Amino acid sequence: MVSSPTTGNLMTCKKISSVWEHFDIVTVTESDGKVVTKVKCKLPGAKRKPNRRERRNPKLPPPTTDGRRAPARSIRHCGRTSRLSFLTSGASSNARVAPPPDERREQRRTSRPSLRAARKAARHQALRFLPHLLGSFSRLIFASPDTLRGMSSFAALGDHHTNAQREYSYRRYIDDDMEVDVEDDCLSFEQFRVMEPRTVVPPFTCEDYAFNYPIVGAIGGYDYKCPLTPDPTKKFILSIILGAERVMGRGKCYAPFTSENIVVTHERQALFKHLRMVGLSDAAKTAVYKSIATVITELFTDYDIPGDIQHLINLLKSGKKQVLYKIHPSIVPHSDRGWVFLKSYEYVMHRADAASKDLILLALPYHDTWRTKVNLNHVLTETYEYSDGAYDVNPSVGDQTAWTENAKKIQSAEKFMEFLRNGTSHRLQRSSKLSADQYETLLLVLFHMLLPKLLEAMLDHLGADGLEKAGLLR
Repeated sequence: MVSSPTTGNLMTCKKISSVWEHFDIVTVTESDGKVVTKVKCKLPGAKRKPNRRERRNPKLPPPTTDGRRAPARSIRHCGRTSRLSFLTSGASSNARVAPPPDERREQRRTSRPSLRAARKAARHQALRFLPHLLGSFSRLIFASPDTLRGMSSFAALGDHHTNAQREYSYRRYIDDDMEVDVEDDCLSFEQFRVMEPRTVVPPFTCEDYAFNYPIVGAIGGYDYKCPLTPDPTKKFILSIILGAERVMGRGKCYAPFTSENIVVTHERQALFKHLRMVGLSDAAKTAVYKSIATVITELFTDYDIPGDIQHLINLLKSGKKQVLYKIHPSIVPHSDRGWVFLKSYEYVMHRADAASKDLILLALPYHDTWRTKVNLNHVLTETYEYSDGAYDVNPSVGDQTAWTENAKKIQSAEKFMEFLRNGTSHRLQRSSKLSADQYETLLLVLFHMLLPKLLEAMLDHLGADGLEKAGLLR
């Protein structure tokens, strides 16, 4: 039993991934009272190749199989001095008398196949570990100083150290074999919450491009009072959801937590600390998602929560429709929203069956108001008037009796979807050529609940399989 670096509680260290099985986790208390987690590399089952000195002097103590670590020595097939523990084993203190020459030759002849097998096993284990080692150091060697200064200490370690438990926060991380010793430089949740705005109200400009939300083409000085969530906040929220779901993928689940159990890296990645693990169950998953909803609500303290974020919070609290959590439009990067809409449009309008298509269109908002909103902006008006009468709603010829209220809504929603598709695809063919971010700002301010309701309706009537076929699932 050791103190787990992931939770701070006593638990049995288990192999939790194909990478982490090559590490021994030990927690020790230093002289100053600090608790330090030490991680040591190992690869079980590999036998050390005798060096030249041992082969020439058979009186040396033979290698043992008790797993004790041997002193550093030269390894011929590596071509350099190495202290990697997975290529060395211990040396016994019991000396033995050398056998006669004839007996030694017979031993070498009979043991040659087993030596080949041992060498092959050692090479296989070394090659299996080598990509993780090289990948980590290549990121450090070829990264520019400016890049490293902008990274947190743990991010600079690379996947070799953090792949298996990259959602956890370590107070201090020590790997003697790799000569790595870094201390936690993460921000507390409260520090992160007050360091930058959680919402912005367009038009909003800032030196940081991530907080620029201009309004192009406003008519009559119309005031677009709709709070938007900037991308840094979206990234943080998504990292909480992904971190919790990675643990669920390993058959475990966090116990309910609060914002005090979360710290934030300089890349705005949420990390967890001092959490207790429980068994995976529907009740445990629901409790975790409710905790995430509470943390998100606390993040927006002193701010008006945007409507799409509130939609996500309500879903998290309910514990239902979990497939939507990590693809929810409220946490999609601003410049990617257009791709989400185009994928949804193509599947609903051209691939879904007729009955499901009608039900999805009826679930959309803005049936009666979208034309009024279009008239508030020159860019959108130009798209609407590009083809005269293209977006008018009229009953089908000879089908006046079937012109019901639902039929009107379905046709209006079809025209609305076609209008948004044409505006997104041809935004650079207008008199005002907008970037993807600028155009999405207009749509997000005027129709901020369209994408959340669209994806929810697709899940309700097409299922997760429909979302996957549409290319929307992560």
